[in-house]
Amino acid sequence: MIRSLSIVALVSFPASTVLPVSEAAAQEFTAVQTFVRVCYSQVPRLQGIRNMATQLGWVPLAGSALASFAEDTDADIIEGWDVEIDEQSYKLALIQGPLTKAQKDEFPDLADARVTTCTLTLLHVEDGKAIADEMQELAGKPPETKDVEEGAHKVTTWAGGNDVVKVFLKNKALEAEKGGALSVTLIANP
Repeated sequence: MIRSLSIVALVSFPASTVLPVSEAAAQEFTAVQTFVRVCYSQVPRLQGIRNMATQLGWVPLAGSALASFAEDTDADIIEGWDVEIDEQSYKLALIQGPLTKAQKDEFPDLADARVTTCTLTLLHVEDGKAIADEMQELAGKPPETKDVEEGAHKVTTWAGGNDVVKVFLKNKALEAEKGGALSVTLIANP
């Protein structure tokens, strides 16, 4: 079971409360627990994710596999990996860059901020309802939007933050409830 956390807690989520990589790799995790370990507890610290990739032997993504994660962005950092954790396969993308024009318009006080997004793509069959319930528990508050159709996905988004940081959690579930993606986006001044 995942502890309920305020989205704003992400900003100061202590690394010491996260299992060391060697312990994390040895335990069975749900998709959301894996997301918390590799994305949620790390963003915007890119090096922690890179260290996990190296230590656990994740295979770097390249070409169109990587480019598909960075559509509609001016990101200057785009990295990704094929990930094996607890005999489950995922794709992980890490994107960081300046705000888009739309984001600058929406958050003018953060116009000079950086946007960091970490996305864990679920490649295996999971219980979509269990994932949605765990994401709700992680967010600790009702979603801003729920089951908004986006192509083949139904997207639920949670938002939080304050005047200096904005945090967004997303659950992109496939209509068939097989696979999908979980992401965390943090907008903050460097």
